[in-house]
Amino acid sequence: MKIAYFSPLNPKKTGIADYSEELLPYLAKHAEIDLFVDGYTPTNPYIVHNHAVYDYLLFEKMWWERKYDIALYHMGNDPCHEYIYRTLQQYPGITVLHDFFIHHFIAHITVGKGNKDEYLHEMAYSHGERGVADARRALAGDVPFPVWDYPLSRRVIDASRGIIVHNQFCFDGVRTMNSTVPLARIYHAMETPKAEAEARESLGLDPAAFVVASFGLVTPQKRIDVALRSFKQLLAHVSNVVFLIVGRISEDSDVKPLIEELGLNDVVRVTGHVEKEMLRRYIEACDVCVNLRFPTCGETSGIVLRAMAAAKPVIVSDAGSFAELPDDCSIKVGIDSREVSNVAAALERLANDRMGCREMGIRGRSRVQEEHSPTRIAQEYMRFAKEALAGQGQDVTTCPAEGSRDYGAIELKGDAVDVVEIVRGVRESVRVGELAKNILSRKLLIEDLPESVLDHMLRYHIEQADLVCGHLFVDDQVRPSRTFAERLVTQARKPLHSLVRFYLNGFAERQAGFNFNLAKAMATLVNEGIALGGDQTDDLGELRSSIDSLRARIEILERMLDGLSVEERK
Repeated sequence: MKIAYFSPLNPKKTGIADYSEELLPYLAKHAEIDLFVDGYTPTNPYIVHNHAVYDYLLFEKMWWERKYDIALYHMGNDPCHEYIYRTLQQYPGITVLHDFFIHHFIAHITVGKGNKDEYLHEMAYSHGERGVADARRALAGDVPFPVWDYPLSRRVIDASRGIIVHNQFCFDGVRTMNSTVPLARIYHAMETPKAEAEARESLGLDPAAFVVASFGLVTPQKRIDVALRSFKQLLAHVSNVVFLIVGRISEDSDVKPLIEELGLNDVVRVTGHVEKEMLRRYIEACDVCVNLRFPTCGETSGIVLRAMAAAKPVIVSDAGSFAELPDDCSIKVGIDSREVSNVAAALERLANDRMGCREMGIRGRSRVQEEHSPTRIAQEYMRFAKEALAGQGQDVTTCPAEGSRDYGAIELKGDAVDVVEIVRGVRESVRVGELAKNILSRKLLIEDLPESVLDHMLRYHIEQADLVCGHLFVDDQVRPSRTFAERLVTQARKPLHSLVRFYLNGFAERQAGFNFNLAKAMATLVNEGIALGGDQTDDLGELRSSIDSLRARIEILERMLDGLSVEERK
C-alpha cells in the first residue's frame, strides 16, 4: 500500500509531530509512505533519510497520477494544520482526529484572518442556529468566543472516508455528529523507554528528594496554579521536595508571578521549552507527574502516556479522556472547590509511600506496553486503512446534519421553479465550458497535463459537488426562512456554496481575484433573495432574474480567468 501522509513534523513544536515521528517507523513496515508538509524541511534525520518529503502543493498532481492508494491526515487544534484541513476536504482519506474540539483552530484560520463570514458558515454547518447566534454575539464583542462549547469538527468528520480517534470521549463525540462514517478507536501509540539511572545527577537534583513535575506547554487550561497551590500545602507535611515545570510558558499564563507570590522560588524550577531527549531525562528524574487539564479538547495526552511509559504515577483531572485512565496507575481529581486540597492529599500519600508510588508507576508502564505498543497500533492503522479502501465505492464522505430533510425539487402550481434543476444548470454551465479545466491546470501550475487526466480530475470534482448537493437541500441554518422566497433561495444557495467550496477550495491563494468575485456573485444572489417579499409570482420573477445575473457573472469571470497573465496566476 502507498500512503500520502499529512502531519506536522519537527521543527513544528507540537505533540502530534512527535507522535507521527515515533509511529512512522512502525507504519513503514507495512506500507510505502510519502510525507507532505507545508513549506519547511523536517529536522528529524530518520524522517529525511527514510521517507520522500514533498510540499503539499505537489500532492494533487501526484494523486491524479495515481501514486497513492489513500491519504492519511493528522488533524489537531494547532494553526499548522490548516493545509491538512483544506486538503482533506478535497481528497477524503483517513483522518486521525487528535482533538475533538478544533474550535481554536477554526477561529484562527477564519476570524483570525479577517474572514468572519467563513466562521459563521463553519458554525452553521456544525452547530446550526444556536451556534451561529453565539458566534454573532462573540463577533460583536458581547461574549468570549465559545471555543469550549462547540467542537466545530463536523466538517472534518463528514469529509473523511474514515476517522481514527484515541479515546472513548472522542469516539462518542464523533458518533453524535455522524452516525455512519467508519470510525475506529485506536490507542495513542507510545514507546517504552529504557530507564536512565543517572538522570537526577545530570540535572543536579537530590537523589533523595521527592520530585513532582508538570510537563508540556503551560496554558491556563493546564491548571498549573492549582498544582502550585497544592504543592504549597504539601510543604507543610513533607520535606525535601522539588517541583519541576518543564515546558514553554504561554503568554496568557502568569506562572512566574504566582511562584513568587506563594514563596516557592527555592523549590520550583521552571525550565522553559526543552528538546525531546532532555524531556525524557526530566520525566525519568521525577517521582510523580501532575498534569491537570480543564477544559479539554478531547485529546489523549501524549505527555501523560510518556510519564506512564517511564513508570511514573500520574495525577490528572477527572475530565474528558483523562477520566478513562485506569485507577491502578493514576489518581483522578475532580474539578471542584476541593481540587487543591485533593491534589495536595494525593501528593502527600505518594510522598509518604515511596514503594506504593513506584508500584503504581510500574502498573502504568505495563498498561502502556500492553495497550499502546507502536507495533500493535501500526497494525491496527493498516487494518483500518484496508477496510476503508475495501469500502471505497460507498458514499462515506458526507452525512446530512441530524434532523435535516431532503426537499428535492420544489414545484409550484402554475409557474414552477425546480431548484435542483437550477443548481444542475449552473453546475453544467461550468462543466461544459473551459473554466473548470483552466482552474485545474492553472491551479497545478502546469501546461502539459494530459487531457485524459484533466477529464478524470474534472469528473471527480463534479462527483464531489454532486454528493454535497444531494445532502444539503435542508433548512437554512444561518437564519430562519420565514417566507417562500427566503426558503427557496437558501435551498439554492447551499449547494451552490458547497460547489464553490469543494470545487474551488485551495484556489483562493493563487486566484484570489477570481474567487473574490465569484463569492461576491453568490452573496449577491443570497442578498437579493432574502430581500424578496410580497406576492409569490413577483418573488419567482425576481429570483429568476438573480439566477440569470449569476449566470452572466460566471461567463464574465470565465473570460476574466482566460485573460489572467502569468504573473497573476502565480
